[in-house]
Amino acid sequence: MRKLVTEDRKAYLDDILKRITESLQLNPSRRKLVEERYDAVSSFIEESEGMFHNAEIYAQGSYRLGTTVRPRQGEEYDLDFVVQINKDWQSMPFQQIYKEFKSLMKSNGNWEKLVKEKSRCIRLDYADEFHMDIIPTCTESSYGDPNRIMVPDKKEHSWVISNPEGYAKWFENKYISQSSIYLHNFYEGMEIRAAQELPKDDPNYLKQPLQHAVQLIKRYRDIYFERREHLAPSSIVLTTLVGQLYNGEDSIYETMNQVIERFELAVAKKKRSYQQFHISNPVLPEEIFTKEWEEKPELFAAFIEFIKALKDLWRKLNESYGRDLFELFKSHFGSGVFENAMRSQGEYVQKMRDKHQTGIHVGSGMAGGLSGKDKQKDKANIFHADL
Repeated sequence: MRKLVTEDRKAYLDDILKRITESLQLNPSRRKLVEERYDAVSSFIEESEGMFHNAEIYAQGSYRLGTTVRPRQGEEYDLDFVVQINKDWQSMPFQQIYKEFKSLMKSNGNWEKLVKEKSRCIRLDYADEFHMDIIPTCTESSYGDPNRIMVPDKKEHSWVISNPEGYAKWFENKYISQSSIYLHNFYEGMEIRAAQELPKDDPNYLKQPLQHAVQLIKRYRDIYFERREHLAPSSIVLTTLVGQLYNGEDSIYETMNQVIERFELAVAKKKRSYQQFHISNPVLPEEIFTKEWEEKPELFAAFIEFIKALKDLWRKLNESYGRDLFELFKSHFGSGVFENAMRSQGEYVQKMRDKHQTGIHVGSGMAGGLSGKDKQKDKANIFHADL
């Protein structure tokens, strides 16, 4: 039987974590802006003449995976997507596709002044804290897998292989099974491969514990490295590691609990065999997401420091109550998102009280479904720091 939100401590913490992730969702106006701009850009590329006519266009990254995190004040939100053409990449210098795509984007007066060159992509940098990173690619057809692509990389001075679509399917398969109660209306929205469509932005309650855990760890990362952004592990590194360590836990609390415990074990296993810890694309091992760690050992050191800090925070969250617990949530996930979470939880508990479905556990101060001697009279729904 499903527990009410505050029937016990784990359920209470799980509910707070769930409501924090709800506050981390993109708001409707930002989501609409993302969709409108994606539609406009993808239509222009698809309908253009020349190399990119009728290209396959699809999202990658956090929007594709359902792990977006609303930017904090002053930060930019980015949408990553791929433009894939079926050309013989081996007969084409890697610079050619990059240069032609840049020329195409600058040929549109709406975006000419927004175009910026990055190592692997062309960025459209809008003035309203939003940018699009668009990667021109060719299909790598030697293995008969249409998801394998070759990407022009100016930093590497060559083509590099990637598989973002295969990665997305791997991530989805970590939490979607034939028995999933969400399968009929969730998976359809994620399984996309066409221009002018973004993945369905499912309501927060349809997202799975793995997706929520990634959102929470990414937000903790953003705050932890607030003044040291250059040392922060990338979202793809954190997403991959959490996905690899996830073992089917059915709540956000248990997912966080188990993944955090397994973090250090994963690193220690490599140490015992005298190997550098690396994170690669699970469907394409040669695509290493942590190549910079070899050249910049300070990045790996910062990553280990971050993992230890996350484990320490989790221990404190499990041991703290009342004001101390609230302050931990606010300082490590953001005051605004935590206050929204508490407000949402308060409204829910009050609704249950109005329906006479909750009471207060004597001696605990937690609301739950009670009867008889364990139930005392409900009071107005006010959250005090000493709960």
